[in-house]
Amino acid sequence: MPSNRRRHGNVLPLASFATWILIAAFVSGGGLYYVYCKNDLHKSGAEIHRLEKEVMELRNQNEVVRSRIDKLSSPKELQKRREKDKNFLAGYVDITRDHLVVVNDKANAGSDLRPVSNPAP
Repeated sequence: MPSNRRRHGNVLPLASFATWILIAAFVSGGGLYYVYCKNDLHKSGAEIHRLEKEVMELRNQNEVVRSRIDKLSSPKELQKRREKDKNFLAGYVDITRDHLVVVNDKANAGSDLRPVSNPAP
């Protein structure tokens, strides 16, 4: 019977091991998720930075194109090109005073027009 007394003494504490294993798994899972989120944040930040650079380059290219369009569509530049190439804007007519039509948007100031209001009955 002496062997029966020690029967519970050498048993492994499985509940304690399981508890610590679950705690360790939870902490390591949380750590891995934190590292994943930080890596995703850095990757997204790098992509945003790259896209911002691309947008700035496109804006600069648009400004260059706009300035070139403004330069090439100026009346002096068009006149120079027309003098070099007679077929360029063949139907182009120079705008002179006799070709202008002036439209006056102002209402007739001397007329007897006035706002009308209906009196209440």
